[in-house]
Amino acid sequence: MSRTIKFVLIVSLVSGVVSFLLTALTAGSATRTSPTFVSVVFGMVAGIAYLLLTGNRKVPVADEATRRRALVELTPTDGSARLLLVRQVSVGVMVGVDVTVDGTLATQLKSPRFAIVPITPGTHEIVAVAQGRSTKPLAIDVAAGEIAVVRLSAGLGGIKLTREADSPQLRTALEKVPMVGPLDAAAAPVA
Repeated sequence: MSRTIKFVLIVSLVSGVVSFLLTALTAGSATRTSPTFVSVVFGMVAGIAYLLLTGNRKVPVADEATRRRALVELTPTDGSARLLLVRQVSVGVMVGVDVTVDGTLATQLKSPRFAIVPITPGTHEIVAVAQGRSTKPLAIDVAAGEIAVVRLSAGLGGIKLTREADSPQLRTALEKVPMVGPLDAAAAPVA
């Protein structure tokens, strides 16, 4: 069943139930607003919430000890590199943004969240997708032992990827932000 049909069904069902309840509660008394109008508003809100949240995945959130250890041990010493994905926006906080690295889904971030993805040294292409809309690919070059920080920001123009420098201020800010794991907890570095 398509998302459009599900949307229409949710709006209709919620509107019908709310209209029935409001009519039953206000039977015989004068009201300033029409129960039909109020029920349609409730139905539309439920339908829009459905559309916004249908793309969300169940992504594991790291416990406090794991998050702290990951931030302390972030710099790789095994010849690999790390991709630090950060999402700290106030727009669309519940909408999950899928992040792909070289065409492979790495994780999904709501806001505020961050993820650490192991990658191999070299050039990688990062794309973020939310609600069927994707960003322009961001190409990054990383060396062995390097941490590449990519920030996901959102606004009226959609989602944007920006590479920024790793800094003590960023690490301090991330101490208060939940960390999500990769979609596959045993993921090998992305080649």
